[in-house]
Amino acid sequence: MKLIMTGLDHHRADLAVREKFATTKEKTQQILGFINSEPEVNGCVLISTCNRTELYLSVLDTAEVVPSQLLCTSLCLSHVAYQSYFTTRHGTQAMDHLCRLASGLDSLIRGDDQIITQARMALDLSREQHCTDSYLETMFRVSVHAAKLIKANVILRGQGVDSVPSQTLERLRTAGPLRGRRAVVIGNGQIGRLVTELLIREGVAVTVPLREHKMGEIKVPEHAKTTAYKQRYEAIAEADMLISATASPHYMVHYDAMSQLAALPGIIIDLAVPRDIEPSVQGLPGVTLVTIDDLTGNSGALPTESLVQIEAIVADAINRFGHWAAFKHQLSMAPAGGSLLALPVRARRRKSLNATPRRRKRSAGEACCCAAKLGVSHGGGTQAGQAEVHQTVREPVRQLAHGQLREAAHGQLREAAHGQLREAAHGQL
Repeated sequence: MKLIMTGLDHHRADLAVREKFATTKEKTQQILGFINSEPEVNGCVLISTCNRTELYLSVLDTAEVVPSQLLCTSLCLSHVAYQSYFTTRHGTQAMDHLCRLASGLDSLIRGDDQIITQARMALDLSREQHCTDSYLETMFRVSVHAAKLIKANVILRGQGVDSVPSQTLERLRTAGPLRGRRAVVIGNGQIGRLVTELLIREGVAVTVPLREHKMGEIKVPEHAKTTAYKQRYEAIAEADMLISATASPHYMVHYDAMSQLAALPGIIIDLAVPRDIEPSVQGLPGVTLVTIDDLTGNSGALPTESLVQIEAIVADAINRFGHWAAFKHQLSMAPAGGSLLALPVRARRRKSLNATPRRRKRSAGEACCCAAKLGVSHGGGTQAGQAEVHQTVREPVRQLAHGQLREAAHGQLREAAHGQLREAAHGQL
């Protein structure tokens, strides 16, 4: 098995390009189904945020897929036109990138506190669609754990956590004190709710437009007012600031409607990708339009000590994944038939794990993925790494094996007892 990732982000693609690859949950589900139907693909995970769209694949060793082309095709976009924006990584490079990505080190706002949740949600969605496999599951799980260590031991101690909502608040403060001002926040998703909560804490009166069929069904943050979505322009005309953060593929605020208002907010922040605010709104008198690309967080170079810590954490995560990959390779080499109790203890454990139902189509030969093929070291490792392997891999296998060993032993005892009863009965006859 091979692990590959490809993606475009704020480093190489501007907002106009990234918004073409932005996806909603429903669109992501369709993309996952399309890509996972490819014969050479065993699993896929798609991460789509305001700063990036990245596709992670688990494919057969013999596969010759071009992941960026698969993604473009699934979105009905020309691969030739956009292939220069993509960066593709294989094996350990893909995992190294995922560790740094989930920790927020690669975000536009370094240390972004939202990306680790977005990575977990991307894996959850793929799992719900039956589009992941054990390699992607393990890589994401170990990488997210490494990201938590980076955040706890490096980012939190060195610079504090930053995020899109907190940077939005800082940008709004540049226009003057917040207390007593009025704001309209379009979007009640994760980002929108966080922005609303932060503004309310600062003493801002916040109004959240909701579509009529959702009025009374969706809960907004405490102390926030609601208005009908159709009346959003009336609320905007009375506001000092406007923030929009939806997943809509269409504009939520249009130039023509805004140009008809008697009064306009002095600052408008568009956090959505694709954009919620028609760009030409920037040309209206007295309006400052800010996009996600205009927000910046801590951008200074990290100290050498922090860089050394990060490298050690990422290397240990890759090493632990290598241990798991080598262990899985051993499992795939277990005998296909024969009595479970006739195997040596370690082989019993391997066979018992192989006996569990498989959700995806895969033969033992196809599942074979040694650490060497992934380019991962599976020897040595730190003491902490060895302990993690024991806890996350060997212990569940031990419990599963013992349960199946007990069932097999009971089955053999029952069979032996029945045989003795039958012989005794024949003797009496």
